[in-house]
Amino acid sequence: MGHTEGMGVRRVLHTAVSTPDLDRAVAFWTRLGFTEVRRWEWPAGTAPVDALLGVEGSAARAALLEGHGTGVELFEFASPAQPDGPPGAPAVHRHGYTHLAFEVDDLDEELARLAVVGLGTWSAPVTDPSGRRLVYARDPDGNVIELVQPAPGVRARTSAAP
Repeated sequence: MGHTEGMGVRRVLHTAVSTPDLDRAVAFWTRLGFTEVRRWEWPAGTAPVDALLGVEGSAARAALLEGHGTGVELFEFASPAQPDGPPGAPAVHRHGYTHLAFEVDDLDEELARLAVVGLGTWSAPVTDPSGRRLVYARDPDGNVIELVQPAPGVRARTSAAP
């Protein structure tokens, strides 16, 4: 039996990102081609949400955006307070989620489109040994976003491994 037979998982529904500024994050993801679907919030002391998140006393504003066959869920927590420590996103080699990648048909065309809407700061394109072209950038909160143009005649895989 294959490893996915009988699994109830159908697809990746969304990726959630915690942000200190919901409106700024929504603006970023909208310029990346996502559409805001809805917003909601909950006050501190909402027991079912606290139980779900495993965070006592949580309160937040949130937004769901959809595009490119997936969703991005954004949370701006009013409480609890953020933990002490240096600001900024962790380096991509740290354990945990490191980046979110999007397949594009034409990397140069997409970079030009993004520059027009104010998202022009990307790494220089790199061509890997398989012929894929890649760039990295960070969202306003420091999370890494990757754009991948598949090698000519090849559809992108879900893995970034060469």
